[in-house]
Amino acid sequence: MIFLISEAGQTLEHGIDQYQRLELAVFIVQQLSAALKISYACTVVTLKSLYLNDTH
Repeated sequence: MIFLISEAGQTLEHGIDQYQRLELAVFIVQQLSAALKISYACTVVTLKSLYLNDTH
């Protein structure tokens, strides 16, 4: 019986560990997508300003 309880505890700990890793992965993906959006916006602004400078 004690063996079963310790097994369940280890499984639970493993599950929590996996969940934290998943949360971390999601957080990293969110940070990356935010960084990509920012760099994309900067690129668009730079290209527009270059284009406007060329046309005027």
